Amino acid sequence: MTEKDMLDIIIKLIFSSLPGFFSYFYLQEVDILQLNRNRDSENKLVLLSFSFVNIGLGLLMFQIKWINEFPLFVRIIIVVLILILVTMIVYPWIICFGKYVINLIRSDSELGAQTYKSDWKALMTTGNSKRISIFDFSGNHVISGFTDKIPNDIQFDYFLLVMQSEYIDTDSKLTEAEVTEQYEKAVKDDNGKYFIFVDMEKKYKIHVYDDKKKGKDN
Repeated sequence: MTEKDMLDIIIKLIFSSLPGFFSYFYLQEVDILQLNRNRDSENKLVLLSFSFVNIGLGLLMFQIKWINEFPLFVRIIIVVLILILVTMIVYPWIICFGKYVINLIRSDSELGAQTYKSDWKALMTTGNSKRISIFDFSGNHVISGFTDKIPNDIQFDYFLLVMQSEYIDTDSKLTEAEVTEQYEKAVKDDNGKYFIFVDMEKKYKIHVYDDKKKGKDN
């Protein structure tokens, strides 16, 4: 094998593996793939798996006759674009189908369906701004306001929420009963949905009101 052949193989390997990183990040961003940030070894395995699969597909595509008729640089671009399309079209279908099959098997075994996204993330990543009121376990009001930005975080930690300054309320006299009454009234008026999240570790109760109309009018 000549030096030129070795260089050719190395270049192909490098550019075939790059879409693996794209697959890893893209599928997370569109919520097809949900990873736990506390499982580093598992996340690395997923990343390596995508890289190896894309390397294999890339090397196979480099053997296709019509692709080999182009110069190396053009071949690389073609293969990378195809792998990106595979990530955006094929991988989501395979992963969603896999989740569907797993839940069918669980159903046959009389097990509940698995959700691959936390309830908190499923609620907070929708388009509307959310009204949030946080109380500690003693009933003391910590803060209320509307969410402004969603952190780009694998686990989506609520303590990284950014609230809009003009809507922030830190009134220590605000009670849970008042918040509950306000949100429940809005729900009865069919303006939105009301959820309560309880964090046993940090000892917080988080009241979340999702206004289906807009989020800032109530």
